[in-house]
Amino acid sequence: MLAQHAMRQVSTYTGFAILFAVAAVMGGSVIRVATLCGGRSQASVSFALFPHNGALVTATRLRTEKLRFSSDGKPNFVLVECGSFSPPTTFHLRLLEDARDAMVERGYHVAGGFLSPCHEKYGKKSLVSMHHRVNMVGLALQDSSWLQVDSWECAQTDWIRTALVLRDRFQREVDRLHPGAKAMLVCGADLLESFTAFHENGEPVWSQEDQETILGQCGAVCMNREGTNIGKVIAADPLLTRHSGNIVVFDPSVQNNVSSTLVRRLLQQGKSLKYLVHDHVLDYICAHDLGRFKAWGGKDE
Repeated sequence: MLAQHAMRQVSTYTGFAILFAVAAVMGGSVIRVATLCGGRSQASVSFALFPHNGALVTATRLRTEKLRFSSDGKPNFVLVECGSFSPPTTFHLRLLEDARDAMVERGYHVAGGFLSPCHEKYGKKSLVSMHHRVNMVGLALQDSSWLQVDSWECAQTDWIRTALVLRDRFQREVDRLHPGAKAMLVCGADLLESFTAFHENGEPVWSQEDQETILGQCGAVCMNREGTNIGKVIAADPLLTRHSGNIVVFDPSVQNNVSSTLVRRLLQQGKSLKYLVHDHVLDYICAHDLGRFKAWGGKDE
């Protein structure tokens, strides 16, 4: 039986909420826990909204305000999640939090992370305008101590392949900021599985060049999923096996199936989106009536 709870005190220091101590007496034994809640920042970094897609053209500067490289000898990594984010959900955010935990557990230092919304010319029917997606991601990350949105993809004139985004945008910037550090792609098991897949016409889903770029030059932090044996997928493919040292596989801390598709469907049904997306994202969706757009099931172009 739990006999006693000690007082908990939460303070803020350099943007982190620090839980100083939690003590519990259980059957005469004392358990003390000290933990750093690094996902939240008391003093948020404000995000300036883009009024339209044209305003993204010059938005190519990498946001470095939250990057913190280590000089204590630990390998430095910057985590990158590419996607549609139409809209960004709690799953997208938790994926990066779990990925960082997995890297830290292995003794690595995560200097920061970025979510990179894809260009509208990717062609996916569910893509609302680029400035809306960049804005939603930016707002969702204001209170994160380590995550930022990157609008570089949306500032280009066309869609850029993920491998090139990782190499030509993020690895190049990381090399400039902290030589020796690496950018790593954060993804789900389905993406890593697709490295070995083929289209109906026999063409591979991913070119060998792009696979080499992602796994050979950078790396991947991959979330396992129920029913998938990533170890077996890696072992069965020569290229994945060759670069297995650059692949970090982790299990999710919680089961989360909140998808953008689900959020859009609930929106059209007039149901609550609370706790499925960040409150700032929910406010933005409502303020801009994004459900009216055809991409999200509405009637407007």
